Amino acid sequence: AAWSSSALSIMISLLRIRYTLLPYYYTLFYKSHTTGSTVIRPLFHEYPTDKTTLDIFLQFLIGPNIMIAPVTDDGARQVQVYIPSSHWYNYYSGVRILYEKQFITLLAPLDTIPILLRGGAIIPTQEFANNTKLSREKPFGLIIVLNSNGNAQGDLFYDDGESIDTIGLKSYYYSTYKWSISEKRLIINVIENNYSQMSNLILDTLTIYGLENIPMIINVNNKNFYPKIRPNTQIVDVNGLGLSMSQNYILTWTTTETPIVKPPQALLTEPKYRVDCHPDSDVTSNTCLARGCIWDIPMISGFPSCYIPKEKGGYSQTDSVQQLTDAITYYSLLRLSTKPLLNRANINYRIDSRQSMSNVKQLTTTRSNEFSIYGNDIDHLNIQVSVSGTDMIRLTIRDANKQRYEVPVPIQWQASLPSSSVQTKLKFEMTKTSNNQAGFRVKRTDTQSIIFDTSYFAEGFIYDDKYIQFITTIPSRNIYGFGENTHPTFRHILNNSSRYGIFARDQPPQGKNENLYGTHPFYISIEENGQTFGVLIFNSNAQDYKFDEFEDNQSMLTYRTLGGILDIFFFAGPRPEDVIRQYQIIIGNPYMPPYWALGFQLCRYGYDTLDNMKAAMQRTLDGHIPLDVMYGDIDYFHKQLDFTWDPVRFQGLPEYVDRLHIQGMKFITILDPAIDSEEPNYDVFIEGEKADIWIKWPENRNLQFNETKNRNMVGYVWPIGKTVFPDYFYPPAKEWWKNQILKYHKQLKFDGLWIDMNEPANFDTNKLQPWNWPRPDPWNLHCPLDELLESPQYKTAIYGDYLSDKTLCMIGEQNDGQGKIYKHYDVHNLYGWSETIATLPAARATENKRSIIISRSTFPTSGTYAGHWLGDNTAAWSHIKYNIIGMLEFNLFGIPYVGADICGFEGNTTEEMCQRWMQLGAFNPFFRNHNGIRFADQDPGNFPPEIIDSNRRVVETRYTLIPYLYTLFHRVHISGGTIVRSMAHEFPTDPLCWPLDEQFLWGSHLLIAPVIYEGHITKNVYLPSSERWFNYYTGEEIITLGEITVQAPRDYLPLYLRGGSILPHQQSGMNTVLARKKLFYLYVALDKQQKAQGYLYWDDGESIDTYQRLDYNYFRFNYDAQRLILEPWTYKYPEMNNRLEEISIFGVIKQPTTILWNRQELSKDKWTFDTNTKVLKMKTLALDLSQIHRFVFL
Repeated sequence: AAWSSSALSIMISLLRIRYTLLPYYYTLFYKSHTTGSTVIRPLFHEYPTDKTTLDIFLQFLIGPNIMIAPVTDDGARQVQVYIPSSHWYNYYSGVRILYEKQFITLLAPLDTIPILLRGGAIIPTQEFANNTKLSREKPFGLIIVLNSNGNAQGDLFYDDGESIDTIGLKSYYYSTYKWSISEKRLIINVIENNYSQMSNLILDTLTIYGLENIPMIINVNNKNFYPKIRPNTQIVDVNGLGLSMSQNYILTWTTTETPIVKPPQALLTEPKYRVDCHPDSDVTSNTCLARGCIWDIPMISGFPSCYIPKEKGGYSQTDSVQQLTDAITYYSLLRLSTKPLLNRANINYRIDSRQSMSNVKQLTTTRSNEFSIYGNDIDHLNIQVSVSGTDMIRLTIRDANKQRYEVPVPIQWQASLPSSSVQTKLKFEMTKTSNNQAGFRVKRTDTQSIIFDTSYFAEGFIYDDKYIQFITTIPSRNIYGFGENTHPTFRHILNNSSRYGIFARDQPPQGKNENLYGTHPFYISIEENGQTFGVLIFNSNAQDYKFDEFEDNQSMLTYRTLGGILDIFFFAGPRPEDVIRQYQIIIGNPYMPPYWALGFQLCRYGYDTLDNMKAAMQRTLDGHIPLDVMYGDIDYFHKQLDFTWDPVRFQGLPEYVDRLHIQGMKFITILDPAIDSEEPNYDVFIEGEKADIWIKWPENRNLQFNETKNRNMVGYVWPIGKTVFPDYFYPPAKEWWKNQILKYHKQLKFDGLWIDMNEPANFDTNKLQPWNWPRPDPWNLHCPLDELLESPQYKTAIYGDYLSDKTLCMIGEQNDGQGKIYKHYDVHNLYGWSETIATLPAARATENKRSIIISRSTFPTSGTYAGHWLGDNTAAWSHIKYNIIGMLEFNLFGIPYVGADICGFEGNTTEEMCQRWMQLGAFNPFFRNHNGIRFADQDPGNFPPEIIDSNRRVVETRYTLIPYLYTLFHRVHISGGTIVRSMAHEFPTDPLCWPLDEQFLWGSHLLIAPVIYEGHITKNVYLPSSERWFNYYTGEEIITLGEITVQAPRDYLPLYLRGGSILPHQQSGMNTVLARKKLFYLYVALDKQQKAQGYLYWDDGESIDTYQRLDYNYFRFNYDAQRLILEPWTYKYPEMNNRLEEISIFGVIKQPTTILWNRQELSKDKWTFDTNTKVLKMKTLALDLSQIHRFVFL
């Protein structure tokens, strides 16, 4: 009381906590007295197998269940706390700590001591009073802290507090408590009741941590009590129980099965929340009213004039709920509204390129319960909800009465619950509105955060035969993913007018809303607390999506698709990298590229001759720029025919490729799917025709039969003749494709395949003639536009007048060889995927080596087989940023082997642009300089000397880092995850990282900050202050953290190492064959705890399944407690004879006086310490990596 009033207030508040917990303390002392257990415990006492706890002494446990982490440094207002492997909750807020077996930072203002409660405990308490005599007369309470299974237990010992040997005399009270979430009850069992005063005391409160569903009512002795959430916390209180401490009780509770959701008032009044009833064009009041909707032109443009009333639309849940297994539940839905009488006659068709509509009939009045947009709504739906492990839920909604098309891409899904001791992280529940419209909700079981919820827009759930729509809220505005589109920022801009289409299209990225080559309906969202979840909508039809702002700093997604079913997967995270690994459990881990595929690659469309190809290569080598791969684009073909080369312009190509191999380089050739059907004696077509492998017209609708006399769908692409398209679903087509690749390889020893134009592209479908048609009489592929598949009522927000624009007709048929016929309408987006899975086995069969496939069109699972380049970009500064965003997105999509056409494909680059783009390109996992025909050469040796020198140095930097990059690829290939990461991905709890997309990381540790704006010679960089950061080139620690501006002259790329990392390097070489023979060295960057760790994976770089065959080496490097240990965890590839030459340690606090190497003093001429940069360097070590090496710094 001698201190200030504020200090006194703080002390009293902390004493209140102690006095409240005295019954728990007293019970611990009882156990200590009777069994010899401890009261105050170090962490390793409870977690003896967790080695990290052995060194922790600045936090401790009270018994097994309360952790105290006091501030011990003067002036500190936060504290580093280690979280062992249990559920732990913040005492004050009830929030569960989401991380386990790692250090976290807890805020510790002057009035707060960090206290954490362990899941699984029931802790007895007693109301505070000014001394123990008074407090012992107060009511008791129970703090119930649920474990991962939703259960908890505890006990209480009590006596008069002062008599001798109450235990021996049995003059005490002892009770046990057990909370069971599955049985929905709390059992209070009084075992010893020999302390007479106990009958005068009551149990009055329950304080519950970690409840997944808040009970509506708690009942005891036929009396109801109503739990409440404590304001601004996640703690549930039950007060006023008044239960005698001397009696046994069973408390039970009930929860509502289907919560009724009341929308915010804004949803009822604001036009921005209207659900569009007329998403197709040419809306009028008549067409609107005919659908049973409201016509009201808003004051603000951009919002629907025709919208669905809140009380119409949607489905209601029936009473039919079936539990097929513990992991699978079925629900049934019935459509609420009836279809307007003449609505089906009101179907509209597009009749010309202006998108005008022709109304067959108009109906201007509907009954109150009538509503339908297109008239083909499915009345009865079945929902299947399945759980897989702790982290994933799958929601599948099908037509209850009719089989519909479902995506035939194999995925790995196993419905199964985790073990009984582990709780699932996500929970699905049905909701309903006051109008009895069903909603779907997925929420976290720890924080109760709702990650997916259609309840507020239940009227917008539409399941029409050719139009499926839902609208969900999202608990954050940090959304990333969905594509393939060109997004101006990595984090989505929430703009009501920005609707993006998803439909594979031969479409160069232009920076607009265009739909590009691939289909990836997958997104992640980072919540305000840093927790992250992911959502995959597994659908292959034409789709579109739109993200908008919603109330309370949330967002909303409007999603539409033109077919199939709704098959939605949810991934709990909680970290971004966890989400991607969970996603890849379903779609497969990324492909392991050969080592050489991580080197620099050179290509252009328009070499035109072999001499020009050689000249570009020679300019690169003359500039001493490392180079691994040369490419052949379509201009090297004879008449643009697959599996050929021009005998005049590229005479001697096979011999050139052979010389590349002798020099340690590789050759990749392009292949397009379109096959010329008119070229005389073209065996590729002849053999395909014999096998009858082409995509077909339907038997009853063949617009080309009079011309072809067969069902082959014929189009036009690059070859001079009309083309047909292999149906890669069809097993004979796969075999034909493999045979062509093997035959071609016997003539031209290519090492990898680049499969282009596989959306599939067809030029100018439905127009008079293709843009490159060589003949005087016009001809083209025309589709029957009166067919619903060709002109659906709603086209989605995709480019072109029709779905068939620049591709094949939607009524085309594809055959899986097992009796299933697919419409191209359904599987168009799978064409590139199907070609990919046909191509990889063929490429591998050529030499029985790993090979590499680069595909333009991709789909979920494509990353298991291939990489991707970001398409025909433009030599423009804006496209440099698109390069970063595209890399980040495709790492989310499970395709980390990705990159852009460095320096741009379309247009002429500039010296500065190409110099800066080469700097960024050196950190594209797929690193290829590629430009288009008729544009100036942009190979890195075709510039002034200072630019060539800059290009050389950044490519050499890339080559020194390939061992680290290769190790990253190994880890994601085996365990899943990303290579290129956004700052938000790595630092999800830092709000300043959420929007960043002009810097990125390789893995967790190497930060790349390229200059991407013309004329800039500085770079704004954000370095999170939670970490140590070091200049990659000098090893000097960056002292000023946060948002900083650094110098970045044109020949400089800012790179930073994060503390805690050990990166393996190798000296550069002119190609990877030569570089792999060079010496290794390590960069060790120490974190704030003076620790660091790293790994190196090494095999022969090209054989198949070396990890599975144990034909590899794997090294672990660890720095801790002034000791550096280098050890081979696996050493099964003895051909590795590289020595470790040098080790640089960044961030050394104190210069050592002696260094011991394997218990022998390291000669002082082998190490130096820079007192300015704090870099310790050990050199000329020549260490044999097959042996363990230990360094001790004294």
